Amino acid sequence: GPLTVLVETGPWTRYLELSPVGSVDSEQVRFNQFFKLGALHVDRDRGQVVDARALGRLCGEHELRIAGEQISTDQAAKRRAFVGEDTVSPSLEEITGDSLKWLADRPHLHGMTQVHGGRIMDGFGILAL
Repeated sequence: GPLTVLVETGPWTRYLELSPVGSVDSEQVRFNQFFKLGALHVDRDRGQVVDARALGRLCGEHELRIAGEQISTDQAAKRRAFVGEDTVSPSLEEITGDSLKWLADRPHLHGMTQVHGGRIMDGFGILAL
């Protein structure tokens, strides 16, 4: 059956329903590709891994795809992070294999997708001084 995963990305919490990849559609985006390419990452310094074995299965070679997604927004966290009121987080469910292939073909971008936004703002502040 489907597996439900909660993924926190800034002020957004994603409720993802993961299902096995069907043999019919080989173009389905595998959930583990988001981790391999840096589109999602596990922040072990600021987060807590409750079930390391399950996390390993999600990030590893299991053939799972996103079958459904609901996104909730913590408005207070959004204000604290200075995220605009009209800013919406893109849906992981809508990301295509083509867009991930584009990212896969540019390995120099993989690490940059995992940089904490606050560190980027610190860098801009230092440059401004």
